[in-house]
Amino acid sequence: MADLTPTLTLSSLQASGAPPSAVRTIKQWAEQNLKPGATGYDATVARAKLHATEFAKGVRSTGEGTVFGGLLGVAHGLLPQGLDMPIPGTKMHLPLDGAGALLGLLAGTFAAAEPFGIGRTLTNGGASCATVYSFRKVNDMMIAMKERKAGFVPNSGIAPLPGRIGKATFTGEGGMRGVIGSRGHSNAAFGEDPIVTAARNL
Repeated sequence: MADLTPTLTLSSLQASGAPPSAVRTIKQWAEQNLKPGATGYDATVARAKLHATEFAKGVRSTGEGTVFGGLLGVAHGLLPQGLDMPIPGTKMHLPLDGAGALLGLLAGTFAAAEPFGIGRTLTNGGASCATVYSFRKVNDMMIAMKERKAGFVPNSGIAPLPGRIGKATFTGEGGMRGVIGSRGHSNAAFGEDPIVTAARNL
């Protein structure tokens, strides 16, 4: 039978010596409100509260995602290399959105017990960063694959396909330079984003 509470079942209630009329009333209420698909008043109210709670959570998550996405957009627009920050002295770059995804996951885990849902906010921020990172890299990879099929060669004077998001490219000497728009793409010679390079070689 259905559980009334974690420690009380209808069977134990019947065996407790409670008046039969009380047992029948409680059993009827349990069948109307506790079973899957129950249509009793309390079950209806509980479902309404559940939907309202999930809606509120969705509004919060959407708002947080909008804020974090907006911050990434500002950074991408203002920084010369966009979201791919060069690491001084190396040929590598640090994707700020990718780093934000990892930091959000770790920070949200450690802040899970903090008040006001701070941990959830950090986790949502990390998820937003991961979404932006995935979108950027897959978009650029798909364009690189299309360019390869079309026979595009960097520095050949032929305009590349539009739509690439990343600004950063590596020079042959291992440094980095910022490139914006089609002019930057036509200037890319060696060592562009490793993901894009891998897509070209597929």
